[in-house]
Amino acid sequence: MNWKVNSLIPLNYNISKSIEKKINRNIYYVIELFKSSCDGLDWETFLQNIFPEFYLRKNPERCKEIIFELEEITKDDFKRDYLSPIHEYALYHLLQWWIDVTDVEMGAVINGDEIVTEDDEFWSEEINDIEGYKDICFPCTAEARKEFDNAVIGAYEQALTQGQSQVQKQEMPVGTEQCNAHTMTM
Repeated sequence: MNWKVNSLIPLNYNISKSIEKKINRNIYYVIELFKSSCDGLDWETFLQNIFPEFYLRKNPERCKEIIFELEEITKDDFKRDYLSPIHEYALYHLLQWWIDVTDVEMGAVINGDEIVTEDDEFWSEEINDIEGYKDICFPCTAEARKEFDNAVIGAYEQALTQGQSQVQKQEMPVGTEQCNAHTMTM
């Protein structure tokens, strides 16, 4: 049986429930290591790796709560289609923190009978790749990628056009602008 994945940490693939739970368990381990590190040293120092400086400065307790909420989300069965932007931001940076500070391998194993979708097949080989979790939790749809590409190309073309017009103005002999303006009004 296939489930649309929308519980626990929302994942944007057609993944069976058992594999979804294993992915969330791995995310739970990331959060647990982060919390243990914070408890062993200093929460605020570690939270600087996860939250924007201004947000942490104004809301240090809320930042800590968000970490605990993400941990709880990895363990519950409440159906959700999305996380709040600050939870997504924190989760992304928690995953990046893990990648930056540890070389610990996750040990999740997927049995053949758990694979029921094409996405399950892919994740059966990538289940312990935390770098890949950024793609599964924060995918870029074809539409979003096209929108982004169009915005970048548009900005590039605009900058190129502005640069060309500035070069042309710099190359014009003095008085040409007045001559061109006079010619246009005739």
